[in-house]
Amino acid sequence: MNSRKFQTSLLMILMAGLTAWVHVRRQPPAIRPVTLARPRVRTHRFRLPYNAGAAGLQQALRALDTRASALFIVAHPDDEDGGLLTWLSRHLGARVDLLTLNRGEGGQNVMSRDYWDRLGLVRTQELLAADRYYGVHRQYWSRVIDFGFSKTKAGSLQQWGRNRVLGDVVRVVRLTHPMIILSSFVGGPSDGHGNHQVSGEMAQLAFKDAGDPKMFPNQIRAGLKPWTPLKMYARVPFARIVHGRMFDYATRHWRPARFRNYITGRWIQGKPSATLSIPEGQYDPWLGESYVQLARTGWGLQKTQNGGGFIVLPGPVSSRYHRYASRVPAPAHESSFFQGINVTLPGIADLAARGQAPFLRPALVRISHLVATAMRQYRPGRPEAIAPLLADGLRQTKALIAQTRASGLASLPKYNVLYELRIKRAQFNDALL
Repeated sequence: MNSRKFQTSLLMILMAGLTAWVHVRRQPPAIRPVTLARPRVRTHRFRLPYNAGAAGLQQALRALDTRASALFIVAHPDDEDGGLLTWLSRHLGARVDLLTLNRGEGGQNVMSRDYWDRLGLVRTQELLAADRYYGVHRQYWSRVIDFGFSKTKAGSLQQWGRNRVLGDVVRVVRLTHPMIILSSFVGGPSDGHGNHQVSGEMAQLAFKDAGDPKMFPNQIRAGLKPWTPLKMYARVPFARIVHGRMFDYATRHWRPARFRNYITGRWIQGKPSATLSIPEGQYDPWLGESYVQLARTGWGLQKTQNGGGFIVLPGPVSSRYHRYASRVPAPAHESSFFQGINVTLPGIADLAARGQAPFLRPALVRISHLVATAMRQYRPGRPEAIAPLLADGLRQTKALIAQTRASGLASLPKYNVLYELRIKRAQFNDALL
């Protein structure tokens, strides 16, 4: 075939194909069953081995066996005590939420040229990735932004507005129902950055105000209920005290070594004492490393700030916390944040007044017994053996939710009881999966 004939034939084929394509495009789409294809995102990158298999089920059982809960409050991504968060969630099974006031938009970036809003987006994703290692249940932010290095608390509040940031923190407390509130900072010059100081003060003020319906009543009108946490702690400052004074590295001035308790209004002279010390370096055989080692892997993902951090070697590591307030009797030195608090499943009945819901505690005791039996009978080689126990627990929890919803329990206790029962329903489902 000569060149001219070949070109003519090729042109005719192309025109025929184009005509057929136009005809098909004009036809109405065929109705066919929809098949949900496997997502193309490489989810294996985000599925941690600690959350799957034998270790994942063991941690799911730990979470089912307690109603302990905590809210940790900081200023920026990477301010959190990751070792503590990991110890709480993966060792105790506590439900841990994290509130980070801003997204670190005004910070440094040692990895790329992203700054301001773009940096805030990057640091948001870095923190969410770190949360997966910590075992954080929910991550929250407030509406304030990081406008750059702030030397004083007054400077930050001038930009943000006291009521605005406090309202956001109170809102998260009312959303998450924590038994305890924790903070990396104390609300004073030892915190350095003005944003840090604000987060420390707001953590204490929210402990005091979240249970008062007269505080931020617009939230109550919108459907939230008051919530009263039972204890509040902040990390013991690292500040070095010399002759009764400490150095404020933000302002480059020496200041009197005293710390304000914003809940009681009193001053603590000298460094706050350690109410308890958390063994973050404790080894967990289910995880294959210590809690602080696992946390540091997550914290190291926040590379814009630290370039990846450093590896923690095996060995004792502890973190000391001072208690600023407690609404339950508590000794000067404690063995646990939850000492004096009923964190058992039957303790959910304590949210209702005595005699108001007589069906509640016996049902919770039965559910608790199922969880205890599942934990006792769990063998990593035969996880399916405890599935009937978990399924029975899920059925009983759903039935108790329906019974509570239909009961004559007063509005506020009913809201609080249902809140915790729904968490247990989700946890039973997670364990079954």
